Amino acid sequence: MKPLSLALVVALVPISGTMVGCSSNSDSGDDPKIFPQDLTQFTLDDYRDASENTDDESILGTWVGVTDIQYTYLEQKGSDPVEDPRTFESRREFMVIRKETNGDIKISSCQGGFRNVTSVTSDVVATFRGNFVRAANNVLLIENSSATFEDPTSKIIVTTEVSGEFIKILDTTAALGSANWNWEDTSGQVEEDIYCAGLNNLEGGGQKISVGMGNPGDSQGSSLQFSQETFVAQRDLYFDDVQTLKRHASEDLPEDFSFDITSSDNSGYSFTFSIQSSAESEETVVGSGSFSVTLP
Repeated sequence: MKPLSLALVVALVPISGTMVGCSSNSDSGDDPKIFPQDLTQFTLDDYRDASENTDDESILGTWVGVTDIQYTYLEQKGSDPVEDPRTFESRREFMVIRKETNGDIKISSCQGGFRNVTSVTSDVVATFRGNFVRAANNVLLIENSSATFEDPTSKIIVTTEVSGEFIKILDTTAALGSANWNWEDTSGQVEEDIYCAGLNNLEGGGQKISVGMGNPGDSQGSSLQFSQETFVAQRDLYFDDVQTLKRHASEDLPEDFSFDITSSDNSGYSFTFSIQSSAESEETVVGSGSFSVTLP
């Protein structure tokens, strides 16, 4: 299904084709059923020099990866119509792999906190998100994995295909940035460090942002996911605050949410958000905050 345009009270900054480290891949003559249209694709070119100065014998450190994502939609009898059979995304993600005081190796998640690395060999790093193939120079590869499921609402079968490459750019495992926010009915400001940060470029210039947070020494953390476009079987907005146990989720973003990307470059990005009260939902949490991701 083709992503739907959103009529929102949202301050959006579409990604620029001149962003450093990105290249535009669009050809009006390409078949949209096979090739992405108007998609600015991330690359790792500007990070490779930094990667050469890291310890390639250890997986501990700060990593950056670029992932190609393809969604294929199969319309079934009685399902919603499919406008475009495929959509494409390019994702850049920063993550941290660290060793805990008990010796456990953990990897940050953009769903919040850290998860166990279950196995490390010279060939494979096994994690909650699947196995990374450990290639030469300590490169971690995601080799053409796919998953298929049926969206219960639209009855469309969605197949996701993912491939990508991660390289280590720092031997340090410090936080990637910081986040703070306030809730109207909660006293005091909530603060957490950012350990995972993803930015997806979408066809047509839209973006997705995902941020995983946590506190030093704590494996749990809050998370925020936001998309400027609506897709089958994907949430447009999900904010999980594990400290106050407040959550805000939306399949189709309401007009009570504002979002402003204030900067975006190779080092990361910054953005602010605000959730206002909604007459349509008694469960709407009200608050605002700011996030900043900047590589050291």
